[in-house]
Amino acid sequence: METVKMIIENWVYFFILLILGLLTVYAILRFMKLTPKQQLEKVKVALLYMVTEAEKELKSKTGRIKRSMVWEWLVERFPIVTLFITEEQYDKLLDQALEDFRKMLESNTSLYDYVYNTVTVTEEDTEDDIMRKIVTGA
Repeated sequence: METVKMIIENWVYFFILLILGLLTVYAILRFMKLTPKQQLEKVKVALLYMVTEAEKELKSKTGRIKRSMVWEWLVERFPIVTLFITEEQYDKLLDQALEDFRKMLESNTSLYDYVYNTVTVTEEDTEDDIMRKIVTGA
């Protein structure tokens, strides 16, 4: 009787938990349907994004903190994958993501501006172009 009363009083919370549980199962099943190569590619893309965001948030000289931050985000995004990944595999994937990030940073001024909150000015830019870049962040 006590249990039924508790369920009736808190039915909204139980319903929300049920929906969250179903969405989690759906996401896991959807990910598990992918081939291992596709799964790995999704993890690599997510790691590249996470490395970019960690660099933007913490800047330089914080490698260990960024590594931990990226791991936490990876656990949030891919909880099942992180159960099967070893620390060595994670380090290897992270090193690859960092290498890709550095290559992109060197060749893409917009990415550099995004990460380091700067404005890249070229010789062709007029004063109006520079002001627009400063105001819009583009």
